[in-house]
Amino acid sequence: MPPSNQTKRLGKRTAAESQATQKALLEAAAAEFSEHGLNGAKLEAIADRAGVTKGAIYSHFNGREDLLVKACRSALRELNLFAIAIDAPDIETFMSETLKVILAPKGKAFRMLNIEVHLASTRSKVMA
Repeated sequence: MPPSNQTKRLGKRTAAESQATQKALLEAAAAEFSEHGLNGAKLEAIADRAGVTKGAIYSHFNGREDLLVKACRSALRELNLFAIAIDAPDIETFMSETLKVILAPKGKAFRMLNIEVHLASTRSKVMA
């Protein structure tokens, strides 16, 4: 049974609704995987954080590993390293500025997720 703050909906979702659900799931997954790791994170907890059902995860992602990788990519995009690449006059500046962003507090989710992706790739046949 869905939580009281969710309404049951019949029919196909719009593209905008689907995109919003996927974004909420990625944000929730980033938090859950950062806190508990790939094996400790619960898909139900991710769904609860996102305000959706567990089935929504499987509608948008091909399982736990896919969700982890896409959450990591999303966290990386949030750091906007592309702007640093455009503005950097040389590779040394690019590397220095990139490290500053990744090591800053706002880069914590990406750092934690990146570690999880690397660990999972050594343990998971799906990610190997």
